[in-house]
Amino acid sequence: MFTESATVKRINRQCVIWLHKPTNTRYVKVVSNGAETLMQGVSGHRYVTEDELNNAEIWTTA
Repeated sequence: MFTESATVKRINRQCVIWLHKPTNTRYVKVVSNGAETLMQGVSGHRYVTEDELNNAEIWTTA
């Protein structure tokens, strides 16, 4: 059975596209320190807290 390496899992997590619902803007995670995440999108970078990212009324994966 084939299992993904830790590197492949990390890359796959980075490729998830997130939708910021209030602005209908799509972002990808650039880097996270566990408390805050740098998001990159069409309109540039954006810092969000993990609490904001986990709020389904604000963010969802696209």
